[in-house]
Amino acid sequence: QMGAFGYARETNWEESHATLYCFKNLYYNQLEYQRTLSHPRQITKQIMDEFRDEVFNHFGLRPRDRKEMIEKDRKLATRILLYANESGDKNRWDNLDQLVRKVTGKHPHVDFHIVQDFDIPIAEQARLFNSADAVVMATGDHMANSIFVPDDTIFAELACGSPSLTNNPRFMELIAGSSTSVDSYTTSSCSESRSDAAFCITCLQDKSSFTMPSASFEALIDDIVKRHSGKTSVVRDER
Repeated sequence: QMGAFGYARETNWEESHATLYCFKNLYYNQLEYQRTLSHPRQITKQIMDEFRDEVFNHFGLRPRDRKEMIEKDRKLATRILLYANESGDKNRWDNLDQLVRKVTGKHPHVDFHIVQDFDIPIAEQARLFNSADAVVMATGDHMANSIFVPDDTIFAELACGSPSLTNNPRFMELIAGSSTSVDSYTTSSCSESRSDAAFCITCLQDKSSFTMPSASFEALIDDIVKRHSGKTSVVRDER
């Protein structure tokens, strides 16, 4: 449930070991994980790691910890997973294809994988997210697949006015990920002419869609590649 990443309904109930509780919808914060609150039985990183290991094993995914893979193959390409949400009612990314074409030459060792549609089986969605080093996407329910990413995955979630579902420090800590903030504007504040054009989008007034200046997209990709390269270098140096 997307309540895992942000706000969710609160359920009032009294704990009893003699009662079996059944839930039609169960949110992570009802398991005593919340963005800001501290609980005596809060989900720990160890518990989340064990849970994710079981899920990864069930779906036949590659392990969370990629240190061994990185050490064995020093030429592994950085894989960036992108999605424009073209069929959505809002938060559609209008110029993603053009932006990717412009930066491909600058980053020949980056595998830019644009997802066309998430109307696919959950196992396939899991494999997509599990293969990513970075996730750069228009916001939406598909971000629930973040649970399947490997450790050290970098997120950039783009949205017009909607709260980011992955820009949650506690959730990032639990999945050993990191999130990059992208500002949104409904004016020309985010434009090609800006010297500080990094990490921003321009939204239509009705917030149905947005575009990203090529300078901003290039700066975002540069940042992702630099941060990912830094992480893999540390792993190799440790060996």
